[in-house]
Formats: sequence, C-alpha cells, structure tokens
Amino acid sequence: MDSQQHTAWTDTQQGSAFSGAGHAVGTSSPDAGGDSGMPEFHETCGRTLGAINTVIDGKADAARLALTVLLAQGHLLLEDVPGVGKTMLAKTLARTIDCSVHRIQFTPDLLPSDVTGVSVYNQDKHVFEFRPGPVFANIVIGDEINR
Repeated sequence: MDSQQHTAWTDTQQGSAFSGAGHAVGTSSPDAGGDSGMPEFHETCGRTLGAINTVIDGKADAARLALTVLLAQGHLLLEDVPGVGKTMLAKTLARTIDCSVHRIQFTPDLLPSDVTGVSVYNQDKHVFEFRPGPVFANIVIGDEINR
C-alpha cells in the first residue's frame, strides 16, 4: 500500500496530529525551540477515544488498543464470542478518523480474487479495468477465519 492510501488525520484548530505515514507531527518543531507537539497529539487521541467510547460501551481497553495499533501501523487480532461489538469497534474507529473500512467473510469458497480484486473487461472501451477488492481499505476486518 503506498503512502497516498493512508488517511491523514488532522486537527484543524491545532495543526496536524497524525500524518498518513504514521509519524506524529506537532504544530511546532523541536528544533524551533517549541514543544514537540505531544500535548496536541495526546489531546487528539483522547478526543478520538472519547468519540469511539460514545458508540462502543464497555470496550474502552479494546478501543485504546485498536487506536494504538492503528497509530503503530500494526495488526490487531480480537478474539471474543460473537455479538460483542468487534466489527462495530473497527467500523467506529474508521468512521471516527474518516478512513475506509471493508470486511472479508472467510468462507471455504473464498477465492484470492475475492480479497485482492479482479480485472474486468470493459466492452465499450476495449480495455481491462481493475476492480479492487476489500483488502484495498485503510482498515480490513477478517471475520470467522477459523470456522
């Protein structure tokens, strides 16, 4: 995934708190004698967690972990019983920071093109057009992997 597909998360009143490449950026640089921007970053993360926690009740630790993993550009595996809000947590996080989210249902008949996408021939233009699969999203939910 190239850097253009990463979502930039900004705070319009106080400058950038998260720039798509996964680096915290403050309103003033440490070289300029100002602070490192960490108070703004911490405040923005707190507001994001607050927004998530208004939708997801009782999953504050999971929300904090999900945001931490997102900022670290990592992967998160949530294992729990069905119906406790794992998909809702991912969708809420994506909606809170304005990025794309797709869900992949792992069934025995799943094909690689169902995940990565497929090239389809356009008869009107006489060219192949790529239709991206769900893996081309900022947040991808893989559901029922072990069933």
